[in-house]
Amino acid sequence: MASDVNKLEPARKGQRPYHHGNLRTALLEAAEVAIREHGVAELRLRDLARRVGVSHGAPANHFRDRNALLVALAVQGFDKLREAQAEVLAQEHDSPLDALHAIGVAYVRFSVEHPAHFEVMFQRELLMDPKLLQAAGRTFEQLMGVIGDVQGNGEGAPRGDVPLGALGAWALVHGLANLHAMGLLPSAICNDVPKLAAEVLAAMTRIVEGQAGSKG
Repeated sequence: MASDVNKLEPARKGQRPYHHGNLRTALLEAAEVAIREHGVAELRLRDLARRVGVSHGAPANHFRDRNALLVALAVQGFDKLREAQAEVLAQEHDSPLDALHAIGVAYVRFSVEHPAHFEVMFQRELLMDPKLLQAAGRTFEQLMGVIGDVQGNGEGAPRGDVPLGALGAWALVHGLANLHAMGLLPSAICNDVPKLAAEVLAAMTRIVEGQAGSKG
């Protein structure tokens, strides 16, 4: 991270701002650092231009306004999340249910390791952007595929409930990740949040299986 921050420092006084080979990427990297430092509410394009050493009007070549940059960062976040979960799914698991637990833990781990992306991905004013909706949809489709495998293996409700099951699984891990992001988890249990996520998911599975058994 230190090398990234150094790269994003503004040009020294008297120096001519340098030309970026990829200003768009540099601005997104600078935005991630700035959000980590001060939160998304304080983000300003002028500050990002200063951080990467270009004129304050240069970001307009890639982002028409602040929201456009935030949408790009949020799309990047969903892509990174989907890739992280795909890497987990590519590993060997004992059952589809274990795979589901693993991507749930990956979701929470992503929120811990990429707090700036996670903060931006669910900003209310951005959520109706078509590019962001598509990125979120691709991530949700991946989750539905795993839910379908779980149910097809006889470990869940009938296949017709796949979207509802996926929504419930997402709500569970997102709620845990958001509680951590907001600092609302008791300090005694949040030293290792991904581990906590694994324990919560296992507990919820036991509860659901217990209820199913009692109905039988």
